[in-house]
Amino acid sequence: MMKSDQILLISCPANGGLLYMDHKENIHIIDNHPSNGICYDSDMLVRVMQNEHMMHFQVYHRSGEMQTILGIEIRDVHDVMLRDQILYAVSTGTNEIVTMSPTTGEIIRRLKYPGEDDSWHVNCLGVWDDQIVATAFGDYQHYREYSSNIHNRGFVMNIHHMTKLWEGLNAPHNPKQDEGRYYVCDSYSSQLIVHDVNGTRILPFEGFTRGLCFSKKHIFLGVSYDRHSLEKEGTASIKIMDKQSLTLVKEIPLPCLEIYEMMIVDKKWLRKLYLRATSEK
Repeated sequence: MMKSDQILLISCPANGGLLYMDHKENIHIIDNHPSNGICYDSDMLVRVMQNEHMMHFQVYHRSGEMQTILGIEIRDVHDVMLRDQILYAVSTGTNEIVTMSPTTGEIIRRLKYPGEDDSWHVNCLGVWDDQIVATAFGDYQHYREYSSNIHNRGFVMNIHHMTKLWEGLNAPHNPKQDEGRYYVCDSYSSQLIVHDVNGTRILPFEGFTRGLCFSKKHIFLGVSYDRHSLEKEGTASIKIMDKQSLTLVKEIPLPCLEIYEMMIVDKKWLRKLYLRATSEK
């Protein structure tokens, strides 16, 4: 599934933390701090920390340095992306996407969308055909209006001019492109939707689909425990699919209820992540 020098890094909100899966498909817990988006480039890895009192990011530098960046002017950040030495952060609570310095946290630009705070529930970032895109629950006007009317209102948009590239979705997350295919987690309908030159495939699952990444031959999909399920017990899991046939190959249960994001990174990042976890004990 993965090379021996790679790990699958998994961020988990709510009762979760930061986990990873090794190439033998064993699950390990790095720490128990609830987390949302994660991203990395050649120099650093950034993690969104869930905190009721203060929005902050944990930045792990390849050099070994670790720093905390406070997000004083943003709220309920869901996702982050590093691109051209700029950090893009989705400030869901203020209904905007901001660009920031990844080393100082200084806000460079604010992309504010119409409506009240958290009216659109903008959440995940991706790159489609070299344009930065984001998913949103809908272009509502009022605070969390989506909670009473979520069906078929979601979309994928270009973050700069708000052009809708994919509509009719249900609480979508994770707009990704890989080898000519476009993917989006249609989370509320428990689906992964895949589109390419041959058409659109809808892959159904049981649970809230969120968290998506790719290896050379496989798709890794996060499926969280459905908060609205009548079942009293359940856990999140990783669904591993063959990339060519889109068939399910394996399911890996996790010791948490929810997944936010997953990404495959070099195993060398582990030491830096564990150093941070050890320093906080």
